Amino acid sequence: MSPAHVTAAGGTDAHCGADGTVFHGSRATVVTQLPANQIGFPGDPATLTILASSSQGTLQYRWRKDGWPLTDDGPFLGSATPTLSIDAATPTNQGSYDVWRTDDCGDCVSAAAALVVASPGERCPGDTNCDKQVTLADTDPFVEVLLDPTAWTYPCTRSSADCNDSGAATFADIDPFVAVIGTTCP
Repeated sequence: MSPAHVTAAGGTDAHCGADGTVFHGSRATVVTQLPANQIGFPGDPATLTILASSSQGTLQYRWRKDGWPLTDDGPFLGSATPTLSIDAATPTNQGSYDVWRTDDCGDCVSAAAALVVASPGERCPGDTNCDKQVTLADTDPFVEVLLDPTAWTYPCTRSSADCNDSGAATFADIDPFVAVIGTTCP
């Protein structure tokens, strides 16, 4: 059959390709966790992870940002491993991250994960679950941070729990938190 007459239905991640794509890579890779979208603030660390295995040799990895291969320099570490670490995120780190996986049978790129680095001015006091609204759904993450200042279920929890702008989430933030319930963030 002529390649001009070959058609293909698209697949997802380990089956790489959109409708019309003919894939000549590895089918031996099994992905159990894709990189997840993240929201962070300048200076926060970020970690992107893929969990995958192959029945055809050792997997090799190459992380990319916006389609460009990364190396272990500047804020990036682990560009050739299953886990990419960004030491202290800056707005220039914002983008779309994916990872090429290669085994003895070929290679395949993962679905992309977005990293959003919000400016401090985008902080919304009380929006501890990052949904741009301050509702009762923000109560559990708020209390979590009050009980453990290092905790943050969501990327914005730590700074958004500081409702009185004192520089830290404390019990003094409870009344300001209650006051902003029902508001929508810009």
